[in-house]
Amino acid sequence: ICEILLQSQNNQIELLPALPIDNWPQGFVCGLRARGNYQVSMWWADGILQRAEILPLSNQNSCTTVYRNKKLILENLLSGYTYHLNSLLQLTHQSK
Repeated sequence: ICEILLQSQNNQIELLPALPIDNWPQGFVCGLRARGNYQVSMWWADGILQRAEILPLSNQNSCTTVYRNKKLILENLLSGYTYHLNSLLQLTHQSK
């Protein structure tokens, strides 16, 4: 089930790649682990990503986050900081 919500490889994290909209039109998931030592949480409504949080569990040079046809490259990620993304896959803020 995790693979329909999150896929990751080669420092790329894809959000909601195969969400079954008819079955789960809205929901959230917290604490999914992604390859590269990340923890990911996300919320969706009407089958559309509303927000996401990326938490690197170790310092990272970069991470590419993908949702539908949008792509965001985050650089110089610090362990323990949460990177908050909006529905447009834009970084809104980071917090510790």
